[in-house]
Amino acid sequence: MASKCPLDAPGDISANLQAERFSYFGSHLATLAYGAMVMLYVQLAGVLIARPKRGITFWAVVAYSVIIFPPATLAIGPPDYMSVTYHSLTLAFNIYATLMISLRLRMLRPRLEEVAGKLHASFYTSTITTFVESGGFFTIWIMAYLIVRSQSSLNQNLLFFPLPLIQGVTRMLIVLRVAQDRAWSRDLVKSIHRGTLDWQVATTQSIPLHDVPSISDFSHDHDMANKPSQKF
Repeated sequence: MASKCPLDAPGDISANLQAERFSYFGSHLATLAYGAMVMLYVQLAGVLIARPKRGITFWAVVAYSVIIFPPATLAIGPPDYMSVTYHSLTLAFNIYATLMISLRLRMLRPRLEEVAGKLHASFYTSTITTFVESGGFFTIWIMAYLIVRSQSSLNQNLLFFPLPLIQGVTRMLIVLRVAQDRAWSRDLVKSIHRGTLDWQVATTQSIPLHDVPSISDFSHDHDMANKPSQKF
């Protein structure tokens, strides 16, 4: 007598449906992350096109942004049997880098406020700046994923599918700040230690001065308005 294949238990069917549901939501999150990364690339392209000086920083930004796009788009990652080890090492490195960068920015904050003032220093020392430049977004995301996966939770795919794209978005945020000359640089740190800081207005955010009337123009118009009219 042939044996019959046992049907899945109702609990297994419910778990499979829930896992598929989280996979579906994870794919939607990945799509949104991909759209955010493309928007950052478009914004970066606009900044680079309007950049007047195209030196080493310009070509480094172009090369790095081109390199990180294919892995994030194709979701290139390690094999499944190496996934936990790879992501654990990635998390350890990112936590170390995030803490060291945050600590370094925190140490330079008082000195920068003395040299440049609190208003200008806020562009480099704010909480959002520290969070972006330290790569905190990807660190928090991969930490949440490993915690969920260690618990064998069904919603781990919700965080796993967008993972490569979240890494790409995090890097692109840093690259965009570098292209806009708003990121911390070696010249900025040297200027802080020297005690002098030369501020340069970005060309992409400046206005043409030849269209702005000078003070003499205002004074001339004012004199003409107050001059009494003569009758002939």
